[in-house]
Amino acid sequence: AQQFSSKAERDRYLKSKVAECKSNLKTNAKQTKAVQNVIKNLDKKVAAMEKELKQKEKDLGKKKKEVKNVSKDIEKYTKERDEVQNVRKNFWKENSSKTKEYKDWHEKLETSQNDLKHTMDRHMYAALREVRRFAEEKKIKGYYGPLIELFECPEEFRKCVETTAGNRLFQVVVDHDKTASIIIEHLKRVKAGRLTFMPLNRLRPSDPNYPSDTSEAVPMIEKLKFNGRYHKAMMQVFGKTLITRTLEIGARLSRSHGLNTITLDGDQVNKRGALTGGFIDERKSRIGAYESKKAAEGKLGKINEEKEAIEEQIQEQNQIEAKLSGQINKAYAEKRHLRNQYDQMQNDIKRLAKDRDLEISTKKNNETELARLKAEAAQLESQLESIQSELDSDLADELNSQDQGELERLTADTTELRSKLIEISNLRAEAESKKKILENDLSTNLTKRAEELRLELSSQSQEETTEEFTKEQDELRQLSEIISDFDEQIEEAEGTVD
Repeated sequence: AQQFSSKAERDRYLKSKVAECKSNLKTNAKQTKAVQNVIKNLDKKVAAMEKELKQKEKDLGKKKKEVKNVSKDIEKYTKERDEVQNVRKNFWKENSSKTKEYKDWHEKLETSQNDLKHTMDRHMYAALREVRRFAEEKKIKGYYGPLIELFECPEEFRKCVETTAGNRLFQVVVDHDKTASIIIEHLKRVKAGRLTFMPLNRLRPSDPNYPSDTSEAVPMIEKLKFNGRYHKAMMQVFGKTLITRTLEIGARLSRSHGLNTITLDGDQVNKRGALTGGFIDERKSRIGAYESKKAAEGKLGKINEEKEAIEEQIQEQNQIEAKLSGQINKAYAEKRHLRNQYDQMQNDIKRLAKDRDLEISTKKNNETELARLKAEAAQLESQLESIQSELDSDLADELNSQDQGELERLTADTTELRSKLIEISNLRAEAESKKKILENDLSTNLTKRAEELRLELSSQSQEETTEEFTKEQDELRQLSEIISDFDEQIEEAEGTVD
């Protein structure tokens, strides 16, 4: 216990304690103000971070919507591409069918060409082919072709028309004798055989005397269909022939009108009186072979046109598919770009949230410090008030033995309590230190890892995983279909080769 010899000595001691308390209060006030300013600044900083976090989360939502819209575009383009591939597949099948049909008709053309070839001398056949090639190459406008190619007749009259014309069916009709001379010179030059030409400028067919009664006979020329340009050539070959129902009628009309006559079966009466008849093998019909050849050529030309139209459609579908594939690839690239932006925004949000949490932790530490300073200030105020109260009181007399013993006991208790207080304060400081270490580890490691896992789960959502899987499945399916289509085309091509 502090003992004073006088009031003045005591007051000097108490005044020094008052000064010490006031100094401590002043220091406490400065520290309190500084901590309050720190807390105030941290409040502003945390509020700004919260505002920024809300904006970033809003932007993240917009970015996610953009990713979803691009995914819808990919789905749309993929569906359109599938439809185009189905359309193209149908065109492929149709084209394959036309190729087979073309092959069949080409075989028919070869058959009809062979049949026609066998109805004439091989040298004549070679000469006709060479003349056609030469006329097409030199673009000779006055070349009209063999007579057989310049008219049409009903099938029922084919036998009598063919019998009437004979080899004249293969005489070549031209516009002028000069044209004939050019072609003849070429045949001589290439040694391609001999042909008979019918220059229209040199033909002078006479006007026949047809009977007026058409019930017994009909002029053969009237049953033929041809261009008026070739009228002279047709009259030259068919103009002096009548088609009659019987050979007897033909003989009578031949004598009376000076014309040749022929029945539908091919029995002839010459105007000079000669009769010709017998069996005719219709399987070796020249006109029939030519008609078959002409029909096959016409059908092949039509099939070629159809194939060209189909191939144009296939090419168009290929272009549409290429465009859609480009749009799909572009959309996927855009989605990857947006996805990278989305991930970066998530990382920015994570870092900002971490920084905010650190600031909040710092604020809590400062708030704890502020509470301690306020408690300290209250203790100092109470101590100052107690000293001031003692300073205002008179000095007490010398203590008796009983009071002295009590004072000594209380002083000893106070010393022991202060020692325990120091020990407890040290233990508390150590515990707070461990607490801060654990909190720091939690915020910097465990909480960080938990946030990373949450973001990873968020970024790799079930929807997106399903979408990627669906994309791979679609691409695999499309490739399988294309490979299957090509396999079919290869098989068909191999069949064609066989």
